[in-house]
Amino acid sequence: MSACGVVIGLVVACGGSSRSESDGSSGTSAGQGGSSSGAGGGAQGGASGATSSRSSGQVYVVSLFTANEHLIEANASFSSGGPSDGRCTTDTIGPCEVTTCSDTSASSASSTTTTAPDAGPITIASATTGLDVTLTPATSGSYSFATRQGPAFTGAGSVVFTAAGNVVPAFTTTLPAPAPTVVKVVPTIVDPASDLSLAWDGGVAGVETRVQTDGGGGAPDASLICTVDSTLGALTIPSAVLERLAPGTNFLVLSVSQGKVTAGDFDVAVLAGGLATGTDGNIASFYLAGGSTSGTGGTG
Repeated sequence: MSACGVVIGLVVACGGSSRSESDGSSGTSAGQGGSSSGAGGGAQGGASGATSSRSSGQVYVVSLFTANEHLIEANASFSSGGPSDGRCTTDTIGPCEVTTCSDTSASSASSTTTTAPDAGPITIASATTGLDVTLTPATSGSYSFATRQGPAFTGAGSVVFTAAGNVVPAFTTTLPAPAPTVVKVVPTIVDPASDLSLAWDGGVAGVETRVQTDGGGGAPDASLICTVDSTLGALTIPSAVLERLAPGTNFLVLSVSQGKVTAGDFDVAVLAGGLATGTDGNIASFYLAGGSTSGTGGTG
């Protein structure tokens, strides 16, 4: 599995409740990552039922370091503001947020006809790992995925995001580097009628462990993000959350450090993350059963 496509919704989902500090003029932020309270907002405006006329953006870098692949993926995107169309609502249950959307095809179709705002070239760097990626926008304002061979984050040092500025004003922010996370027992199939408990090694201060959905098998169109302080070493997802997801929904586990920058009229979510693995070195991924038959535990 490549990192491409795995984290397309990753930063979008964290945009609503990341901790942020802005000077209000230059768009500079000193975001230091989230705590367990920063469980992530929704792709449609953050908190449940919230509407906003502010513009938004997202910049992320994620490492995929498994027994077979050593990759770094980065991307960015921005959109002009407008009130929420109300197609999506987000509910908080325990450490989880469930976002349920009705038909989003109309808004998706209309958004493809306009030129997107951009922040000029964006550099993502980490002196600890030697990471140095520059994202350059096309004339349409869109950024292409940057995917390359690269080292995994180790939990040491920091990740610096720097945008040169254009329609989106220049900004810079620094996040703690995420740490490698190893899930002790990775289930194969998850029974939605029972709580799901996960435990891991590799937590560090200032970094979160996140379980999120990665596509599903049909209605309802619901997505999930559950986030806790990575140093807790464990997370339980209530069955009341799992039962709201579509059968066949896939889950991923990640180590994430996130923040939010205010750059002019834009609220920009930034995220550095790493995909968790099982004890066998493979990606920690599992899926939701279509009925009440629970899966047996595995090691990844």
